[in-house]
Amino acid sequence: MNFKTLYYIFGVILLSTLVSCLGDSYEEEYFISPDAEITAFSIKNDAISTDLANVVFSIDQKNGLIYNQDSAQYGLVLSEKVILTISNVVGGWIYNIADNDSTLITTGDSIDLSTKIKIRSYSATGQYKDYSVMLNIHQVDPDSMVWKKTMGDIDFLETPETKTILNNDIFYTFSKEENKVNLYSYSYSDLIANTKTSTITNLPSDAVLEQIQSYKDNVVTFTNSGDLYKASKSDMSVWNKIELDAGYLVRAVLGTVDKIDALSLIVNKGEGNIYALYKDNSWLYGSKVPENFPLQSFSSISYTNVEKGRLFVSGGITATSCSTIDGLEWMNQGNSLPGLIQAANIFRYNNQFYLLNGKSTTYNQIVYSSVDQGNTWQESASKMNLPKEYTYRENASVVIDSNNKVYIIGGKNDARFTPDIWEGKLNKLN
Repeated sequence: MNFKTLYYIFGVILLSTLVSCLGDSYEEEYFISPDAEITAFSIKNDAISTDLANVVFSIDQKNGLIYNQDSAQYGLVLSEKVILTISNVVGGWIYNIADNDSTLITTGDSIDLSTKIKIRSYSATGQYKDYSVMLNIHQVDPDSMVWKKTMGDIDFLETPETKTILNNDIFYTFSKEENKVNLYSYSYSDLIANTKTSTITNLPSDAVLEQIQSYKDNVVTFTNSGDLYKASKSDMSVWNKIELDAGYLVRAVLGTVDKIDALSLIVNKGEGNIYALYKDNSWLYGSKVPENFPLQSFSSISYTNVEKGRLFVSGGITATSCSTIDGLEWMNQGNSLPGLIQAANIFRYNNQFYLLNGKSTTYNQIVYSSVDQGNTWQESASKMNLPKEYTYRENASVVIDSNNKVYIIGGKNDARFTPDIWEGKLNKLN
């Protein structure tokens, strides 16, 4: 049946209805909407995917488009037709006009969305509006990590000790060279090409670069002789000593405890190591540090969970994990790391903890993840792993920029340095 025949029949019925109504009373007014817009569109088919019903379609009335802004799951195959829920104004009609077809469609009908289709919506008065309909499907695996090498053979990474931090998307690499520490700053847009070099002042050559930590608007580290130093992030080339209470020496700088804005450390006064907290130029002291607490070759993460600021520390020669909410009392999470991996990189990304790099008997070639803040770890899917050409390493730096890119910078592999920069990004964060 073609459109003209349908509308002839529909027009006769409509006219008869109006005459009948007008015959009953001349006081009532009747309005028939000329609006032909589609007001709702959704699909489902559990045989294809139970998630299909959760796909939300947008209706672009101006351009006549019906589509899902958030693409459906990667790998979805429309092997069968989908069940349609569709509506327009009361009294309207909707047709599938793809490939010159003119099939009347309504809620509950099956429709093939494996290709783009076109539908025409008629109002009760005969006006119509055309729409193109498409189901967008992720064309790349959202849970894959895409890694690439962005720069190699960087001179200032070929030194025994380096540490890179990121501040306002500017990279700052501290490099220990010939009994002094130099600072190199560069942006990603001109990576390495226009590097600014600064000579560090007031920071002794025995500074422990691997434990440079952020504290408020500063960076902080200590020396092997037990002194504590800080520099403003606005000028990280100038360092100044932080006064300790009499008799105390610093043995580790653990990081900042979120929410309370305090620096957590381990100090010693000749009777064993104890926890300490530095805040607003004042010192607080906690209990004795157990022997298996990591003092070096560890990673630390400052984060907020359930409205509480937390600091997580893991690694060292025992691969122990511990966390705190006040910097003075620590909860031992046990030897939760997957093996005695030392000098690895543990970082928070996509609301999970990730672990890569590091060394036990051999170099770790697996990316691990933890969804419970480091209590348990599992091997991530192979699609997260670094590529074959990557040199596995220890003592690297990992930073994350404002665009969710993860950078691996420098490190060592046995007697060889790894003077390069790698970047990766989870597809779902693009």
